Amino acid sequence: MKQKFNLDITHVPYKSSPQSVSDIVAGHVNMAFAEAGLSLPMIRDGKLAEPLRGTTLSGNLFTTLENIDMIGNDLVWAEGGGTCGKGGQSAPVGQGSPYIRIQNALLGGK
Repeated sequence: MKQKFNLDITHVPYKSSPQSVSDIVAGHVNMAFAEAGLSLPMIRDGKLAEPLRGTTLSGNLFTTLENIDMIGNDLVWAEGGGTCGKGGQSAPVGQGSPYIRIQNALLGGK
């Protein structure tokens, strides 16, 4: 992905999202991908069923992106939006994602 998109990004393996958010606010890193408490549903007969549990998705970002093998057509933007920024500055951003299937993902949760 680095060569394909001419990106110079270093993976920093944080144990939890709060650590990465603290480093963004402090200006130690420029960006991060963080979840807001994922809740994975059971998939039964090709349809979403009951939620299983809150989870954390962890791993190398580029490897994870390469392991996405299915993307749903259920994209919905969250009402109200969100913000993104550091150093006391923020910019409005959209929030939303279709369901995705990731092969070989490392998941943790209670």
